[in-house]
Amino acid sequence: MTNSTHADLEIRIGERREAGYPVELSLNNQRMFRGGYISPEVANWTPPRLDAEAGRELFSMLVQDDLVRGAWNMVRGASPQRRIRLSIDSTAPELYKIPWELMQEVGDGGIGVSLAASDATPFSRFIALPQAYGEPLRAYPLRIVVAVASPSNLKDYPGGLVEIDADREWDSIQSELEGLPVELIRIPQPCTLEAIDDALSNGAHALHLIAHGTLSR
Repeated sequence: MTNSTHADLEIRIGERREAGYPVELSLNNQRMFRGGYISPEVANWTPPRLDAEAGRELFSMLVQDDLVRGAWNMVRGASPQRRIRLSIDSTAPELYKIPWELMQEVGDGGIGVSLAASDATPFSRFIALPQAYGEPLRAYPLRIVVAVASPSNLKDYPGGLVEIDADREWDSIQSELEGLPVELIRIPQPCTLEAIDDALSNGAHALHLIAHGTLSR
């Protein structure tokens, strides 16, 4: 789990311009790196498979611009452990569908390192909303609803989706949070939106969701 030794890195991608999508990197809300772009071709990126190779390709597209790569290298050198938050502007909704969580940086020996799966670089997406943030939690335990969607027809989806072992995921979460002031609330199968909504309305503080998803327009 992360702690105070992790720096906060925010990557912001803005509205498309002639040169591409502008990229800004902010470290601990202090150091700003601007001026780089992601190629507009990223909006049409459709890899044949969502695998490690696709993750490396997507990361390469993010840091293809010399300014962005230089900023990334500088941040990585200054803060090897950093929480990464990706913020995509609401004026670039075409980038929401891209599985940024797949990104892998090629490390020593040419081996790809998954940013989202590494303890050194926990990854999340951040959406700016025109509303005030809630008050910080002052009373424990932290009540977390755990929803693991594991339908029986995953292979029927285009390309076939990997089966999710709900019991294994539950055991893993329990193991990782053992000893912490946390109360886990498991959604039974089938994991429906109604069941999740009911659990969240009963005083839960957070939702931990494991699921596949599809995009329809």
